[in-house]
Amino acid sequence: MRIGLKIKGVDEAIWNCGRPLVEKAMRQALKTLGTGARTQISKLMRNEYNIKKKDLDKEIKVIPQLKNYQITLQIKGRKIPLIYFGAKETERGVRISIKKGKKVVIPHTFIAKGLPPQVFEREIKGGKRVPKLHIIKQVGPSIPQLVKGTKILDGVKEWAVPQAQKLFDSKLSYLSKKKS
Repeated sequence: MRIGLKIKGVDEAIWNCGRPLVEKAMRQALKTLGTGARTQISKLMRNEYNIKKKDLDKEIKVIPQLKNYQITLQIKGRKIPLIYFGAKETERGVRISIKKGKKVVIPHTFIAKGLPPQVFEREIKGGKRVPKLHIIKQVGPSIPQLVKGTKILDGVKEWAVPQAQKLFDSKLSYLSKKKS
């Protein structure tokens, strides 16, 4: 998803302060906007899903492309093991909570007590479950799938549009005061 931002007053600022100062203010505002957008994604994800901050933040990277006045948020990550979502073994299967407040039971699964413990399901062949040793590790969604499948990107866009103008104005005023 691409978020286009229009910052007002750039031409007037170039006329008053000079192009190098305005470009420097724009670069600083973009860097700050990128880290702020990363924080917003993290906050919105943690409000909706049962994910820890430290695990989420290491998968979101801010890549500034300052010559083009763009920032890229790279979100990557593998599928998350189900044990991570607070898995508890019950008589009917394993109960997990991917979304906050919603618990789901996955039938015919169990928790293997190895290091680290994982959620497994017996393999099915011919409509019957295969006895011992034929097990399949169960994994949940990846972080990019969670970001794409929700309203998180819309929330970041709502935050970023007004914030961009504020950041540019504050950086420009700080640099112009520092210069004089």
